[in-house]
Amino acid sequence: MRSELLIRGRRAAALIAMTAAMAAAPALAQTGELRGIISARDGDKMIVKTSDGAEHTFTLTSLTKVVAIQGGLGLRSNDLTAAELLNGLPVTVQSVTQGDTPEAVKVTFKQSDLKTAQQIDAGTAQAKAQAKEKLQQAQTEREELRNRLSQANQYVAKAETTVYFKTGSFAIDPQGQSDLKDLCAKATEVKGYMIGVTGHADSTGDAHKNQILSEKRANAVIRFMQKSCNIQPYRVLAQNAMGEDKPVAASATSAGLAASTGPADDLSRNRRVVVQILTNKGLEGL
Repeated sequence: MRSELLIRGRRAAALIAMTAAMAAAPALAQTGELRGIISARDGDKMIVKTSDGAEHTFTLTSLTKVVAIQGGLGLRSNDLTAAELLNGLPVTVQSVTQGDTPEAVKVTFKQSDLKTAQQIDAGTAQAKAQAKEKLQQAQTEREELRNRLSQANQYVAKAETTVYFKTGSFAIDPQGQSDLKDLCAKATEVKGYMIGVTGHADSTGDAHKNQILSEKRANAVIRFMQKSCNIQPYRVLAQNAMGEDKPVAASATSAGLAASTGPADDLSRNRRVVVQILTNKGLEGL
């Protein structure tokens, strides 16, 4: 009885040792073969879709053999590189799995199928290049539009004239009327033109009254252009009344002398309205 128990114990110990050894041994590699169409490539990964719609991912290694079969019987073959494994190519993949990721040992396909896949790939590359070109063109157009919008409130002077006035007056003399008519005629030839009007006065007398006087001069010029030159109101930007500021001839004050850009003996040049033909910088070239 005792010897029988001893034998049973030894058998149990041997069984436990065998189970432990099998558990500690590395998993045996599994081989397989799969037919399908390459649906994607990403680095060393290749995805093959089978007829049932399932997708299988294989790892391509430096040992992966890539073979193109020629002829109806498949008796001739060429060894190629993984670069020929293009999307849409029907392939047969022989793989080995040791762990979770199967590695492609051999990838086989027909030479005629490769030619078709190459033609498709070339067409796809051309379509991608055209799409990229259109995208770049659209980006350029958007950038140009942004630049135009940023310049929407900036104006470029195309021509100008200056109307001069007598002391304390805002009446336009015949010379001024003639100059305004000439300028308005030029304006109609400029696409999208606007009219800028800036009134000025000299420093003689009260500064506040001169400010009002410069405004009356600007408004007088605007009314004349609308009545006699058929300039529509929407073409005229809001008038600017500068008063005694921005003299072009020396004013009676020291500040005026410092700001003067013209001869000191011709104060009449400060009693003026400057009229400009303007175009929106953002709309130029449209």
